[in-house]
Amino acid sequence: MIYWRWWIPLFGFIMLFGFSIIYFIEWKRPRLQQLQHMHTIKQWLAGCLNIFATIVSGWFFASYLFFISGYFTGLFAVLTHNIWLQRLYSFLFLDAIMYAWHRINHIFPALWKYHELHHKEKELNVFSTFHFHPKEIIISTTWRAVLLPLMGIEPAALLAYNALFFAVILFHHSNFNIGYKWDKFLQLFIVSPGLHHLHHSVIIRQSNSNYGSLFSFWDKIFGSHTKYNQQKIEYGVK
Repeated sequence: MIYWRWWIPLFGFIMLFGFSIIYFIEWKRPRLQQLQHMHTIKQWLAGCLNIFATIVSGWFFASYLFFISGYFTGLFAVLTHNIWLQRLYSFLFLDAIMYAWHRINHIFPALWKYHELHHKEKELNVFSTFHFHPKEIIISTTWRAVLLPLMGIEPAALLAYNALFFAVILFHHSNFNIGYKWDKFLQLFIVSPGLHHLHHSVIIRQSNSNYGSLFSFWDKIFGSHTKYNQQKIEYGVK
């Protein structure tokens, strides 16, 4: 399939280009001035290593789905034979389960003890995107390896979703000052920096909200939305 020819170079370009651009902008136009000292060689190396791991694991995951689809069609293929509808269902489902997974990480102590690491940072910038406990990543990968084939996630939809997903999470973790008006506009459609930074607040009511990864409407649908109104945010976990 054509996916495998362009997957690594295209997604790799999106990740590295997005990472570099957001890094440069947050350095030149920071949301909080004190974060400029956090861009170290160690963080750059860790960021690049995680980008590489994400690209390769995404390629293997899509290959796995393509292989499984030869033996098992999944729910979406039963619902419709239209490949574009299958891709649309797949795309929306992927974002819905990311919302659900994020939310249950905050509900169940057995999962929170790993996810808490991501919330312990006292300052956020683009490097925060990759600050996760390895066990959380392993658990997430395991259940997705079972659920995605059952649903019949179309490999092309997975590749497209991953590319857009990582572009947005790089953006909303960043220390990039886009201004309140732009943030307010973007949060109508995607998870803006303001919405996600509020999720990293030490205030429990705020951190237990805004679980969305890509689209912002899941929080509004399921009652976990907290509006960003330029509140002063103290980051971390109490």
